[in-house]
Amino acid sequence: MKTGSRCGEVSGYLRLENISSSDFVLPGPAEGPVAHGLQNLGSDCRDCAGCEAKFFDCEDGLSYENRMKIEYIAVEFARDVSLQSSLYRTTPVNVGHSLSKQNVSHVIFNTGLHDTALEDASGKSYRDIFAWYSGVLRKFMPSASFLWVDTVPVVKPFQPEKWQNVTMNTRIAEYNKVASHITDQFGYRRISPFGILQLPYFSKLNSDGVHYFKEGGVFYDMLASAILLRLCK
Repeated sequence: MKTGSRCGEVSGYLRLENISSSDFVLPGPAEGPVAHGLQNLGSDCRDCAGCEAKFFDCEDGLSYENRMKIEYIAVEFARDVSLQSSLYRTTPVNVGHSLSKQNVSHVIFNTGLHDTALEDASGKSYRDIFAWYSGVLRKFMPSASFLWVDTVPVVKPFQPEKWQNVTMNTRIAEYNKVASHITDQFGYRRISPFGILQLPYFSKLNSDGVHYFKEGGVFYDMLASAILLRLCK
């Protein structure tokens, strides 16, 4: 029904008022973006290519009120300043504000892999910003049910060399442990594919060090099924 773009989603997708590029606030050491978004700060661009927002309306002959509506909006960092509006400085708050206008029943979320590339990528920093991010979502969608998906492991030999000592599995495992404590505290459902993806079969599905697209994306089909099962329980 609606699709966003790598740049310009503040006004083009979230329907919020832009601020001038001169008013954009630079990210701090525990904030993103760090690549394309930083190079184009002021144009509300993401680091990620191919992470455009999308909204789906699943008809199936049902009335509009009873149809399943699914929306994907990328939040790349727990404290992300890519999408700044006249209302709020950070992406999570702008996204939360936009979603609060809808009747959101379930929120499926993750952040972690991109956070490993931040200047301050310590476990303590991640704990603080993840707790803040989680609080933002709960504030704007207090009646929603939350499901957290652990950050997936990387396969180092497939990664570009410049990332091999940045997005490391030791750091990802630490982040997932931090996230598990916070999600347990608030009673969120949780799915953890981190362990199974390190088995040889799943490692071979990795296409670029990060994504598991091989064999038709069978891993993502499995993940989608696991998410649906968790939501239906």
